[in-house]
Amino acid sequence: MFLKAALLDDNKEQLLKNQQLLEQLRLSVVLACTNSQAFLNDVKTVQPEILFFDLNLGDSYMTDMEVAFELRLPVLFVSSNTAQYIKEMERLKRDFDVCVDHLTKPFSDAEFFKNHRTLLERSTFF
Repeated sequence: MFLKAALLDDNKEQLLKNQQLLEQLRLSVVLACTNSQAFLNDVKTVQPEILFFDLNLGDSYMTDMEVAFELRLPVLFVSSNTAQYIKEMERLKRDFDVCVDHLTKPFSDAEFFKNHRTLLERSTFF
């Protein structure tokens, strides 16, 4: 059985790369969007089980962190601006029992695969 994944990243090239990496890991990418409004319009119908988000969207509708707080699903944040969001990630884990991990850009495929496996292992405890 494939785990259903949803991706949100404002960089189309990074979104495509992340999608390809997840498909190599045998995840079913059910949603891939470049803005939070389109993502929130479609996410309810596809019902993902795990999220892969950029942290810093060039989007005025909602940040990826706000979307993560709303959905409360296991999430791997992939961003070059990870440090400024650590407190919010900790709050998401602590207050809502959501499995959260992060990977700082740029990253190698091996780093992405390792973080993904770790997230999946830890998410079974939540």
